[in-house]
Amino acid sequence: MSWCVFQYTNQLTAFRNAAPEGVEVGLTAWPSPDPVKSDYLKPSQFFAITKDSANPDEAAKVLDFITNSVECNNILLGERGIPLSSAVAAAIAPNLDETSQEVIAFINDVVSKNSSQINPPAPDGTSEVNNLLNKLEEQVCYGQMTAEDAGNQLFAEGTKILQSK
Repeated sequence: MSWCVFQYTNQLTAFRNAAPEGVEVGLTAWPSPDPVKSDYLKPSQFFAITKDSANPDEAAKVLDFITNSVECNNILLGERGIPLSSAVAAAIAPNLDETSQEVIAFINDVVSKNSSQINPPAPDGTSEVNNLLNKLEEQVCYGQMTAEDAGNQLFAEGTKILQSK
C-alpha cells in the first residue's frame, strides 16, 4: 500500500489496524473538480427478490427490516456496512466504535451530499485489471517504472484482459 490509496469506507478499521504505530489513516472523497460526477455511494451488499420467489412479500419484509429497522441494525452494528438509511445510521452510531461513527458522519455529511448515482456493475475482468493496477502502482512508488510506462502498460494489458472476457 502506498501513502495514498482509495478504498471503501468499510475497510477503514482494517487499514487503521494494519497501519504502523504513529501513522494516521484518514478519510477523503475522490479528488475532483466536480465531486458529484466522480463520487458515488456503493452499498456493501446488494439485495434482490427474484421474480420467481415463492414468498416475495415476506422477502420484502425481511429486506425492509434489515434496511429500515433501528432494532435490526442495533444487532448488526454495521457488520454488513453502514446502514443505507441515514436516520438508522444516526440512531445506531452511539453504539458503534469511534471509526464507524467517523464513517457515518463522513457518509452522511460529506459524501451523500456530493454524489451521483452508482455506476453500473463492473465488467468481467475488473478484478484482474485492479490487481494489475495495484502491481503497477507499487512499481511506480518504488521507482521501478515511470508513471507514463505504468499507464501505457495498464491500458494495453487492461484492454487485453477485458477483451478476453
